[in-house]
Amino acid sequence: MEEEKDARILLAEYAQKKGYDYATNSNFKRLISVSDTFLSRKFFLFEIEKGFWFFAADSFAGKAGSGSTFTGIYTTINMDPSFSCKIHIKETLDGIFRWNRKKTGNPEIDRQLTITTNQKSLPDNIIREGDIYEFRKIYEKVRPSYIVFQNDYLPNLPALDGKMIVGIETNYWVYLDDHLDVLIDKGLPLLKKICSAHI
Repeated sequence: MEEEKDARILLAEYAQKKGYDYATNSNFKRLISVSDTFLSRKFFLFEIEKGFWFFAADSFAGKAGSGSTFTGIYTTINMDPSFSCKIHIKETLDGIFRWNRKKTGNPEIDRQLTITTNQKSLPDNIIREGDIYEFRKIYEKVRPSYIVFQNDYLPNLPALDGKMIVGIETNYWVYLDDHLDVLIDKGLPLLKKICSAHI
């Protein structure tokens, strides 16, 4: 699609302006492990700083998932690898469209966020009340966005393969400079705060 081609060009320009070494399906580098099926997908990847990755892809999901389009920033987190969940800004229709909702027990978090998981309970400090403001700032610009916790979620990235990750993700290509700035500049500190609660 022309839009996707334009998105990759805009992402390359953004990465060059910011000084990021990047990889795409047409220009892959050592940043990824190579498989023929993966290279047939459109993707864009760069390391924001050591251990924190920006990744956008079409028609690709983790080993257990089906194809999808997404953009996100990701890192590893010290959590039980059997745990997985998504955290969303609460919307009016969440009660209808979001299944397996869990509450944290913190009234402010439960009022503003919807957490979905197949787990029986949530770990302590899955997200803190102070994190909601930063998450909302991202959500205002990159919408919809959610926080994802999952093991082996991005198996084609050597730095994340087989590891428990946390990421801030959306279901489309993010390529406009002001949206990328918010996702990275607000998302990176938020991921660091979430990880620091699970050391």
